Amino acid sequence: MAAQTYGVLEAVLPEASAELWDLWCTELGASGSEWLAAAPPDAAPAWARAEPPAAVPEQRDRVPPDSVPGGSASSVRVRHFFTRPPAGDVQAWLDGFRARFPDVPGPARVSWSLRPVEAWDTEWRRHFSALAVGERLLICPPWQEEGADAGGSDDAAGRAGRLRIVIEPGQGFGTGRHASTALALTLLERALGWATRDGAARGGAASGGDALGGAARGRAPRRRFPERMLDVGTGSGILLIAARLLGVREGWALDVDARVGAEVRRNLALSGLGDAARPGEAVRLVIGTPAALRGDFPLVVANISAPVLTSLAADLRRLTSPGGDLILSGMLVPEVEPVLQAGFGAGWARVSRAEADGWAAVWLTRRASGPSAAPPAAPSAAIQDRP
Repeated sequence: MAAQTYGVLEAVLPEASAELWDLWCTELGASGSEWLAAAPPDAAPAWARAEPPAAVPEQRDRVPPDSVPGGSASSVRVRHFFTRPPAGDVQAWLDGFRARFPDVPGPARVSWSLRPVEAWDTEWRRHFSALAVGERLLICPPWQEEGADAGGSDDAAGRAGRLRIVIEPGQGFGTGRHASTALALTLLERALGWATRDGAARGGAASGGDALGGAARGRAPRRRFPERMLDVGTGSGILLIAARLLGVREGWALDVDARVGAEVRRNLALSGLGDAARPGEAVRLVIGTPAALRGDFPLVVANISAPVLTSLAADLRRLTSPGGDLILSGMLVPEVEPVLQAGFGAGWARVSRAEADGWAAVWLTRRASGPSAAPPAAPSAAIQDRP
């Protein structure tokens, strides 16, 4: 690819697959992305797209559509930008995606083209604006100043006073744009809203329906506010940051990818939770699997795919304190019951469930059946950081 051009990989795919496709493109080397409006039923033919200027040499790969009908009402159009093309061709990239996520529908349409270098590395930021989630949270990019809002005055007024989670889009999974992340945030806010510290009621996040427009069921009695939590598969750290902003004093972030460490630390600092954290409060990052941890936590959150949740069920059970809460997300609606039946039957109660865009999250509580284990600790082999 010539230095004066960049590559664009454009795909139309089901909303339920969009964030995993985004993760895959990032691993292929994408430097940015642009999420467009949902593709209408009468979307352009499969390979129609804007042609680059004639002076720019073009590469085009065309791949037959998947079994998923393109241009359905639930489809989205996503563009990923590359400074250099990934190895292979479009068919190889699609084959790699299907091998990595065999149970997820792939793109119905995909195209690759070269375009002249412009300010694309900043232009995509226009599509990454503040997003309100639940009743108290606002996810913001770092380039949007506090109080700034691209919407109307009524929209801005509705976002005033929310807790700002500032996320720098990067390689860590979890920008809040995908339903699985937003559902996890909604149930996290709900769980903490129905807890108390020293007898004082907190928030009202558990009232009413689901802010995502999906189904929500169940209401928990008020309980003791958790002083620490564990975020399994932290990615960008968005769930950890939300919990800390909502009042949890000690947060543990766990991930198998050492590259997320810098992103988590950066997002904590951007959200006001870096070195300026109040005395007695802490954030710890552990690189490894849940097996690396000992002890338990009164609140555990895991936003991972259904197969991984099933494989980690024994550790998730062990790491949740008796009487503690466990929030599971990253499941498609049909996957919820198999996951729960595989690992969270006897000894667990279902408190609440939320659904949106074909995805689901559940809030469970573990039966109080004895004293909690010792405070959590990680083996010396694990990498720990305190931002």
